[in-house]
Amino acid sequence: MRRRKVNWDEEIKKSEEIRRKGLRLTLVTFLMALFWLFGMKHMHKEWSWGSALWVILFFMGGVLLIFCVAGKRK
Repeated sequence: MRRRKVNWDEEIKKSEEIRRKGLRLTLVTFLMALFWLFGMKHMHKEWSWGSALWVILFFMGGVLLIFCVAGKRK
């Protein structure tokens, strides 16, 4: 049985599209979490932003670091 020849340009294009889709999904998730935080603050006036905002900022920094390391590996 003969294997089909791989079109590497097409494979690279697919990989880039998947990477962009993952980045969009990550950004939408961060926006949803921020919207949730605004809703919590609106409903509970005594609630503090401090701890939740730090967690989200560190998480965003970690994701940014992962993207940077993955980009350099190319």
